[in-house]
Amino acid sequence: GMNKTKTERAFQSAPPALVLSTAWPDPSTIVLQLERLRSATRYVWGFGCTAADSSDPGNPLANCQDTHDFTTESGIPTTSIRLLSPVGGESWTGGSARSVRFSITNAEPATDVFPVNTTYRYAGGTQGGSIGIVYVTVPGGGTLDGQVSWTAPVIDALDVIVNVTATNRSGATFWDESGLFEIDSTAPTITNVAPALVHPSDPVVVTFSEPMASVLTQTAVSISPSVSGLVFSWDGARSVLTIRHSDFTICATYVLAFGSDARDDSDPGKPLGPPVSWPLQVVCAPTVALLSPNGGEDWTGGSVHTIRWVTTDPDDTSLALTLAYSLDGGADGFSTAIAGPLVVPTGGGSYSWTVPRTDSSSTLIRVTVVDPAGNTATGTSAAVFTIDSTPPALLVSFPSDGAAGHKTTQDLWFAWTERVDRTSFEGAFGLTPDPGGIRFEWSVSNLGGDVLLVSHDPMKSRTTYTATFGTSAKDGSDPGNALAVPVAVRFTTQPPPAVHPPVALAVGHHQVPVGEPTTFDGTGSSGNIRDYVWRVADNHGNFVAVLVGATATYTFQQQGRYSVTLFVTDVNGTVDDDTIEIASLPRSSSSSSRCTPDGSGTSSSTRRTAG
Repeated sequence: GMNKTKTERAFQSAPPALVLSTAWPDPSTIVLQLERLRSATRYVWGFGCTAADSSDPGNPLANCQDTHDFTTESGIPTTSIRLLSPVGGESWTGGSARSVRFSITNAEPATDVFPVNTTYRYAGGTQGGSIGIVYVTVPGGGTLDGQVSWTAPVIDALDVIVNVTATNRSGATFWDESGLFEIDSTAPTITNVAPALVHPSDPVVVTFSEPMASVLTQTAVSISPSVSGLVFSWDGARSVLTIRHSDFTICATYVLAFGSDARDDSDPGKPLGPPVSWPLQVVCAPTVALLSPNGGEDWTGGSVHTIRWVTTDPDDTSLALTLAYSLDGGADGFSTAIAGPLVVPTGGGSYSWTVPRTDSSSTLIRVTVVDPAGNTATGTSAAVFTIDSTPPALLVSFPSDGAAGHKTTQDLWFAWTERVDRTSFEGAFGLTPDPGGIRFEWSVSNLGGDVLLVSHDPMKSRTTYTATFGTSAKDGSDPGNALAVPVAVRFTTQPPPAVHPPVALAVGHHQVPVGEPTTFDGTGSSGNIRDYVWRVADNHGNFVAVLVGATATYTFQQQGRYSVTLFVTDVNGTVDDDTIEIASLPRSSSSSSRCTPDGSGTSSSTRRTAG
């Protein structure tokens, strides 16, 4: 593909043609709409050497000196001369062998011999000279190309113009001339190599006295000892070369050299001259690695934790160290300071940090060290960690607080707002009166919080029960946020009054592929519903998962048969449930038939009504 801007600007024609618009059907094809063309005129066109492909900084068009032509229709042909090369915009090397090319049209019926005088001028037209005279015999009514060999003068000028003037047998003259172009006769030089002291990953920046032939100059680069991963880039003027590389070895000395293939961007180019070289001294910079926190931790806001690091510096025994943190993964630039600058010895170190009382799942800590010479190094947590200052809370329960008609053998479920310390929650749980046989199972809901399933011996019928969690229950952070207040869920096994009970309706696919998410839909349920809770169990009745919401998505990880039960609770605490049977099959054999209320799939939903 081509660089569109450079290529469009490089278009040139003789005589000049107005480009009304351009279009690019694809990255390598340009369509130009030309306007105000002269009738019965031969146009010679091409793309100058500033046209380049879309790489950075771009490879120049290889055949940029080639020209093409077309002749417009209609009108009366006139005798004329058209300059084909140079046309303007070129950069020629002084002393190089060139050709001034032109085309003569003889509109008269008889053959004529045209003397063609070629000259050049520069410095605002104040200087110049003759290129040569040739005689061209052109048949009547014909067009013939010609050329004059020219050794480009050894000058340095940006405003060179070439003129061609032809004279016919009657003494009439016809002329054409190029646009401004460059003749460059001065060899390029390297004016600067930076930096003087190189950090291991610093790019090396070489500044030349003039624009360079980028590809040839890059091939002339060598660094010894050898270093891999060389990547070259140029500024827009192609006079500054940036060399990126794999990390240099700390405290080592390298040598950067350019061979004589390096040359400027004139055609064919002025060589850089004999090979030149510069030493590159790599500084002995400090290093620092943050050991803790290193990602994945969950620390309680307000608690004290230890930040640990290790530093090295071959040149220094102590460094200035600063600690800072970010709550948004580093996007704020670690604007909040923890401590520093502290003068610390090289080697291992630590700092006791009182964690701020905030909530963030994208916390990072950065440690920065500076040696006496001003060289710096930073270390950051390898991954984000969590600061949790919010106590856990009950998101939804089954039965819900105030529910009636709970089945005496039905398990209890409690979905929490976050991951919790499961041992502390089990120890803080109580059920009054105690039916005996209390057992605990845990899972994670589709919303990310922990779910506690409590199974028990049969409860008494027509009895009010209270499930409680004391304030010793805490979340999963270190050391943990305790429940702000005790949680109590009161429910009864007394059948609810038969007044507009809710009706649960569970809908989902009865066959689903293993490892692919499937969605269960309970929005077809009726009644003034407050809570939607889904229970997933295997074909042995074993608890698998609890999901929350009118719609919920779950991914089966193993093939087999499962039952998915939707429990809905209305504002009066009345509960209804509906169960669908699911077959989780290998992907190649699964289908997407949908379980519907009337059982129109290959398996139907099974209704279980609480009461």
